[in-house]
Amino acid sequence: MNDTPTAAPMREDFLTQLRRVAADRMATWCSETELPCGLFHATELGGEVGEVLNVVKKLHREAQSWRGSRATVADLAEEIGDVVVCLDKLAAYYGIDLAQATAAKFNATSEKVGLPHRLPTEQSAKGFNRFDPPGLWESEPRSGANDAGKVIR
Repeated sequence: MNDTPTAAPMREDFLTQLRRVAADRMATWCSETELPCGLFHATELGGEVGEVLNVVKKLHREAQSWRGSRATVADLAEEIGDVVVCLDKLAAYYGIDLAQATAAKFNATSEKVGLPHRLPTEQSAKGFNRFDPPGLWESEPRSGANDAGKVIR
């Protein structure tokens, strides 16, 4: 029996488990301070995407037999994993279901360009409707979002 607080209580899909375990880890990691805000998560994501691009640059350099530092596909896999974790932390902060938001955007693009490919979505999921978690901008007044997800100040 596993008494670890991050163990899955029952069968969860990967993104649900990632969100739960990452939230638990973040609460432990930041136990002495306030949890990170949306701006922190967005900046962290940007840094991780930059690391992905750096590895891809090195893989391209390798493919061209150019001189310079090297990277492997395993390095790329590690950095892509970081991007997924950071992306879900940002989505969680704003109350976005990453799987539903991704499926909705994928389907909207297929519709827009006239392709039949669709991903299943939950009818009840709104996707982008929650904008204002506590502590978003410490120095700014609280805001809300209308039904289209547009910020209202």
